Amino acid sequence: HVGRLTPELAAEVLRDRSTHPWPNASNVGNLFVLNAAIVHPASRTLWHATTMQPLAPFGAYEGFSLGADASPPGLPPSPLLGSGDEKRQRASIERTRRALHAALEERPAEAAWLLEDVLAEVPPVLDPTRIALGLGWAKLGAGDAQGAFDVLAVATGAEADDDVRIDGFSMRALAADRLGRRQDAVSLHAAALALVDAHPEWNVYGPTRALAQRGLREALPDEKPVTSPYAIRVPF
Repeated sequence: HVGRLTPELAAEVLRDRSTHPWPNASNVGNLFVLNAAIVHPASRTLWHATTMQPLAPFGAYEGFSLGADASPPGLPPSPLLGSGDEKRQRASIERTRRALHAALEERPAEAAWLLEDVLAEVPPVLDPTRIALGLGWAKLGAGDAQGAFDVLAVATGAEADDDVRIDGFSMRALAADRLGRRQDAVSLHAAALALVDAHPEWNVYGPTRALAQRGLREALPDEKPVTSPYAIRVPF
């Protein structure tokens, strides 16, 4: 847009998902982002979304001000809310949140069947590569190495974002070692290491690098993955 940025236009900017098709994109809806907000410094006013992520940008915004206007008008919600698409998103997000809680409470089998339901949706609602990553994590925790190895193929494909592929290669290598597929494990650890090296700007993959280096030297059939269920980017 060319012209003056207004609070109303800012709300539309926040609702623009044209650069990524999935509501659980790493920079849209995950555990580490703030809810959608619009700040207007000149009037000392903030509008805060009344809807949870990742649908927060599409909800109404309530205004708070330290300026002369103590009760600024709110901003209306998007027509998306209440639509069939929004209801499908809410249902998928709810199942995925339940899976996260199950995984954190050490109930990986429950997390796995919840994520299997989400991954089986046609057409998919949430990013299948991230859901597959979470499902692989849950299957490893439940002792299903073959199931983890198979589903993690989705998380390591070319269509997956590199952060997903790093964790996917690492977990798939551990599953391969549990299955006695040593050559596959070596190749997968090498792939994880190569992607970590390709992203020196990401400083959170030190443990993954160390695990991959160990995995190139020796089999790690009993090792737990260094990732966490947060990798599935559950949007709160």
